Amino acid sequence: AAGENDWAFFAPAGANSARLFCICPSESPAGVPVGDSLSFVYNCTPQGAPDTLTIAALDAIIHCLSITIPAHTGTARSRRRTRGAAMWISDSWQDFEVLDCSRGEKLERWGKYTLVRPDPQAIWDTPRTDPRWRTADGRYSRSHTGGGSWDKRTLPQSWDIRYRELTFRVKPMNFKHTGIFPEQAANWNFIYDNCRALAGDGPTDGERVAAVGSGVARGGAPKVLNLFAYTGGATLAARAAGAEVTHVDSVRQVVTWSRENMELSGLEGVRWIVEDALKFVRREVRRGSLYRGIILDPPAYGRGADGERWILEDNIGEMLECCAQLLEPRGAFLV
Repeated sequence: AAGENDWAFFAPAGANSARLFCICPSESPAGVPVGDSLSFVYNCTPQGAPDTLTIAALDAIIHCLSITIPAHTGTARSRRRTRGAAMWISDSWQDFEVLDCSRGEKLERWGKYTLVRPDPQAIWDTPRTDPRWRTADGRYSRSHTGGGSWDKRTLPQSWDIRYRELTFRVKPMNFKHTGIFPEQAANWNFIYDNCRALAGDGPTDGERVAAVGSGVARGGAPKVLNLFAYTGGATLAARAAGAEVTHVDSVRQVVTWSRENMELSGLEGVRWIVEDALKFVRREVRRGSLYRGIILDPPAYGRGADGERWILEDNIGEMLECCAQLLEPRGAFLV
């Protein structure tokens, strides 16, 4: 714990903040193992005088956050849990790989094609020794005036990649996107596992008849709602696990793309809705609908199918209130 007399140890004179690195010396009530660590920023006034940081405050930080970074174990579900947080690693891909990253860009393999795309988090300036930096099949370059463009070189208009039993069509688009966010595979695993578990969490076949408003569909399949669903990675994971899925997105073109991905994956039976997500959940609340799972990945800003404005900080509160009313009171999940 840092007291005022210890400030000079953590930061030079005149500093506005310092990053503290704490190692848990013994098993804490929050379940942080011995030797695990966390770091946080210790702020002070502009004049350089530190805020008061008491032992109780530090203890509260450890107990409330309980953040640890898990060691990579090489398994599909690499993670370590503490009371407050867990990290899941998307390491089951065969058709996607980050090959290298440096100077604000990353070199990736998407199936048999290599791409170079901007990534502002790649802040290090490491040597680009991999020859595929120079021979990549496609490169997206940002413009100084905003936006950017693809140099597609040898890239086709689209191609397919697989994740486990799912198949996705990759299409290089504006703003560097490809239609898939590979890091979300960890969430797909979670959704798949939970839907499989929920599908076996009811009466035997023949007795599974859904009542009005039930979060279990006719036949015992859990009902799952995917909002801001984009090209449907989470939708397909839930459907492959036997869930009855409602897929909602305001952009008709990406809903069509999602349907392509469903057909490529050999699936069927998804309910497609082209509508503003908030408008849809308001109506579902009025209907008394219930779901065993709700997935939402809202943007900071967006437009609905009829021009409705979505602003995250203005609308997320109402959205979550609606989702709380749509979730079954027990045995449900939200991602």
